[in-house]
Amino acid sequence: MPELGNQLLDVVLGLALIFLVLSLLCSLLQEIIATAFSWRARFLERGIRSMLDGDDTTAGPLSQAVTDSPFVREKLRKRRLLWPGLRVPAYLPSTTFARALIETARSGRWPKELPDDVERKLSELMQEADGDLQQLKDSLQDWYDATMQRVSAWYKRRARIWLFIFGVFVAGVANADLVDVTERLWRDDAVRTAVARQADRVADAQSVDQIREDIRAEIERTGDTLAGIKQFALPVGWNAANGEWSGLTLGSTGPGEESAWTWLLGVLLTAAALSFGAPFWFDILSRATRVRGGRPPPRQ
Repeated sequence: MPELGNQLLDVVLGLALIFLVLSLLCSLLQEIIATAFSWRARFLERGIRSMLDGDDTTAGPLSQAVTDSPFVREKLRKRRLLWPGLRVPAYLPSTTFARALIETARSGRWPKELPDDVERKLSELMQEADGDLQQLKDSLQDWYDATMQRVSAWYKRRARIWLFIFGVFVAGVANADLVDVTERLWRDDAVRTAVARQADRVADAQSVDQIREDIRAEIERTGDTLAGIKQFALPVGWNAANGEWSGLTLGSTGPGEESAWTWLLGVLLTAAALSFGAPFWFDILSRATRVRGGRPPPRQ
């Protein structure tokens, strides 16, 4: 019975390692797309519009005036290839927002009319400050931070959807069929033991960022996108041991063949697991490694 428990734990370790490495590769792809299409800046601009215009779909006079402030303009990235019309940077500190809003009021660029909700909110903050400029700045920063929490939730939902989409692509290219990989880890003692050892090594990393940089460095060194996962010797990939593309069939299966529908289901299940993100699987890997090795939990 203890042997069965150890075997099950090693399978969990192997799957956690595979999900961790593949999700890191997905996050690298997502990072490239997010930067190219200025996702963060676009979501930030949407959040500022919802604050100052009462509508996040179109730019109103107050949001335009604030984003035209020199405090905001100086933080814009120069020569943006895509979405050059964006008026905000990818990140805007709450202190900069508060200064920009106050500078807009002082410069005479304040709109004559504002949406009722926005005007009521600003009036309330000014009354609470009662002429204390620092308190007004603090209140504006708190308002901005609360809005950015909602923006962060919007962004995370978008990111998770794209992690799943990239997960389908990465799992398909890497032949990371969850059904087949789990079966192989369960029945192949040598593969399971080797992957468990790799999991122990990866679990000793200081953080997910350290593993991500190792994968990035390997990809840059070789020019091979899959080199980042090949270095971990995982039971994935298109080969005789893990399965060949030519072995997929839509009909009945014979020796050395696999149903394409079963494979697709396994790929979709893997993609769903990858959408949880690398930090989640690094935490699972670390916990499982401590249980397997009898290690004490890390000090908080």
